[in-house]
Amino acid sequence: AEVRYRPVYHELLDNPRGYEPGSGIVFGEFTFRYYPDPEDFQLEELTLIEIVSLAPRNRFFAQRSWQVDTGFKRRLTSKGERSLVYDFRYGLGWTWQNRIPGMWYVVPELDVQLGGALDDNHSIGLGGTAGVLKRLTRRWQAHLFATQTWYGLGERDTIFRGGLGQNFELAPNWSLRADVTRSL
Repeated sequence: AEVRYRPVYHELLDNPRGYEPGSGIVFGEFTFRYYPDPEDFQLEELTLIEIVSLAPRNRFFAQRSWQVDTGFKRRLTSKGERSLVYDFRYGLGWTWQNRIPGMWYVVPELDVQLGGALDDNHSIGLGGTAGVLKRLTRRWQAHLFATQTWYGLGERDTIFRGGLGQNFELAPNWSLRADVTRSL
């Protein structure tokens, strides 16, 4: 079982009314997990700050999209443990927009993780995220994405994460959300 709490935020799938489409800011979010066998209650993730700015390019403006994400999250180490590590991810890329696919983006990224359970206490990798953000109706948005990171310094590993999220606004400040993600 998982419990997640976001005290202050606006993220990509929220209704963009009043915000720039393709933007999001999350801070102070934390996630706890309970494992019934053996009984264990753990901090799964603590987002200190996550900012995403998907700025579509057009024939007049060649804007850059960027994202920064920092906090603590669990990671599977080479020893087979799920350890809590500090994670800092930064990316700078490109976004395009048109009517049919919506807003689609590619963001190359640098990821730095620090923690005592990692080989040499760190893991540094390069990778990227590609995705599509589509406003299906006035109240319904979907986000399809894939992230791959190759860690070559410290803890060596390759991590893939992909998913589909959907958000339907029921009323102002209330929405129904469904996410499916897979990590390898």
